[in-house]
Amino acid sequence: MLESAATRWAAAICCFALFAAEARAQQPDSALGLDQAISIAIVNNPDHLSVQNNEDAAAWGVRAAYGAFLPRADVFSGFNYQGSGDNRFGGVSLGETPSFLISDYSLALRMGISGATFFGVGQARADQRATTAETDASRFQLVSTVTQQYIAALRARDGLELAEQELGRAEQNLALARARVEVGAAIPLERMQAEVERGRAEVEVERGRNLLKTEKLRLSQQLGVNLDLDTELTTSFEVFEPTWSAEQVTDWAVDANPTLRATRARHDASRNSVRSARSGYLPSFDVSVRWSGFAREATDPASLISDARGSAANNRESCLLFNAINEGLTQSLSGFPLDCTALSFTGADEEALRAANNAFPFDYTSQPLEARLQVSLPLFQGFAQKQRVEQAQANARDARHRVRAQELQLRTDVVSAHETLLTARRIVAIEEQNREQSAEQLRLERERYRLGATSFVDLLNAETLRAQADRNYLNALYDFHAALAALEAAVGRRLAEASG
Repeated sequence: MLESAATRWAAAICCFALFAAEARAQQPDSALGLDQAISIAIVNNPDHLSVQNNEDAAAWGVRAAYGAFLPRADVFSGFNYQGSGDNRFGGVSLGETPSFLISDYSLALRMGISGATFFGVGQARADQRATTAETDASRFQLVSTVTQQYIAALRARDGLELAEQELGRAEQNLALARARVEVGAAIPLERMQAEVERGRAEVEVERGRNLLKTEKLRLSQQLGVNLDLDTELTTSFEVFEPTWSAEQVTDWAVDANPTLRATRARHDASRNSVRSARSGYLPSFDVSVRWSGFAREATDPASLISDARGSAANNRESCLLFNAINEGLTQSLSGFPLDCTALSFTGADEEALRAANNAFPFDYTSQPLEARLQVSLPLFQGFAQKQRVEQAQANARDARHRVRAQELQLRTDVVSAHETLLTARRIVAIEEQNREQSAEQLRLERERYRLGATSFVDLLNAETLRAQADRNYLNALYDFHAALAALEAAVGRRLAEASG
């Protein structure tokens, strides 16, 4: 009993460990990097999973296309009851028949070959390639979306830190204003202005906290899991000088963009659909082989025995009659006289009839083998076949136009995103200089105000310029990262690796 209890406890501990491991796999840790976020999204994002789910159906479509070359096997079996009564054929009575129990079986092999069978394999494989390409496009689109949302959350986080820094400087200014008012070097209005500025800084901190929570919730939606709002985002992005030309990134995009490749694959599938539709004009062949049998048993064999006994008596009387006729002839017929005793219905005959009647349900009597070859050549089917071909051709032309339109759109997006990235990089350099100059100006104005060489209004103006410069620099940084993510989404590949 002790061993049994220990076994149950061990099983319970293993189940708990498995459950905990699964829970950890579904929930991100307190620190979340971009690569980890992408991995979680690929496994849990419902929109991507709904696209990926089509791959299994496409794979079975290929198997079904090859399976069309194999014969189909069907087995049929049935049971029937036929009541007793007067059996009639039209207006002619065939006599009274007993009730019967009837069973039968049929085993059929059938194989149909047509043009659609041969072209169906190519169609199914083209559909599978298109489905796989669409899954790849969905995966890359998800990676791009998660990356952009991760950057948006980082922007909100750094914006909150910046607001907290501004609050800290506002509190320093308030402390400085209070000290000057206490010693009579400034009027109380300056202290009140400093308190107002601190209040405004507190409002910006609250707004920053709310924005950070919102962006993390949106990131959680893209991941497909519940993300703890206290999760730390650990990946950092560096600003660098892009060295790719517009022609280079455009060539990459035309060659590797997953969405464009999926559209091209769907165009190939539509061209295979045209060939499949045209196969309707080709002949088709149908080969079938059938084995069958039946079992028939009278519910009351007495009527069968009576009929057999009467038939034997009639045969014996006929035999005796022919023997008598033969005796009256001057020359006997060949084979006469006959042995009429062999035509008597004996007890052994009755037992054999009863045994033969005992056939229901599985003592089948086999029927002769049936085999058939049928050739069908379509001559005229109205205009339905022509309509199917025309519709397939129209779909193929539409798919080709979509490929062309997407290529044009992609070239425009890539060149625009590349120029936006270069502009963002130049703005980062300008805003960095502005930030450094505004920081030096604020330091000088605070020192002058402490010495009484300037007014509090001038200090507030310097503080406003510093805050605006910090905001502009932060926006310039993340505009660069957002532009890079947009360019990567258009090109279809990573252009720079994040760190952290």
